[in-house]
Amino acid sequence: MKILTFSLPPAAWTKIFRTNFIKKGGIRFPEDSLAEDVLFSSHTFLKADGIKFIDDITYYYRLQDSETKSTSKIRNYKYTASLIDGYEKTWQLFKEEDKEDYFINFLNIHLTWWVKNLLLSNLSHNEKKKLLIKAKGLFQLLSKNNIKPTNIAYYSFFELISEENYDNGIIIGEMSLLYEKCIIKNSKIKNELKKK
Repeated sequence: MKILTFSLPPAAWTKIFRTNFIKKGGIRFPEDSLAEDVLFSSHTFLKADGIKFIDDITYYYRLQDSETKSTSKIRNYKYTASLIDGYEKTWQLFKEEDKEDYFINFLNIHLTWWVKNLLLSNLSHNEKKKLLIKAKGLFQLLSKNNIKPTNIAYYSFFELISEENYDNGIIIGEMSLLYEKCIIKNSKIKNELKKK
C-alpha cells in the first residue's frame, strides 16, 4: 500500500491531516523551495500509520480568469530548477527514513511530469541542458534500478540523459513530445469523425 501512496498527487490541498500528527512527526513545509508540496506530502506518507480515502467532494478548485495560474503551470528556469531541488530534498528524506525503495516509484512519476514540462517550456536549448545536467543524478538513479518512465514516449530521452548525452536527449525529447501531440490530435480527429 505504501508504494501506491507515493503515486498520489502531492498537492497538500487534496489532503486533511490531524494537527497532532503533523506536530508529533515534526513535519513542516520547507520555506526555501517551490516544490514544498512534494516534500511535505512525502514526509506525511512516510510517517503515517494509515491513510483513509473518501469519495466526498470537500473542495472546489476554481480559476477566476485566464491570468490566474497554478505554480504547476509555471515553466521558467527558476521554478523548473527548484523542482529538481525539491526532488533531491525528498530523496534525502526517503534515505533518512530508510525508504529509498519507495522513492524510485515516486521519482519515476514526478520526473516524467517534470520532463514533459521542461520540453513544453520556452527555455533555450542551453537552459534545458543546464537543468538536465542538474537533474542527471535522478535520471541515473532510475536507470540504475532499471526503471522506465511512465510515458513510453520518453524511454529514449531518459536513457540518453542518464548517459549524459544531453544535446541528443533534448532533440529526441522534443521529437517525442511532437509525436505525442500528433497521437492526441489524431485521436481527437477520429473521435470527431465517429460523431458525424
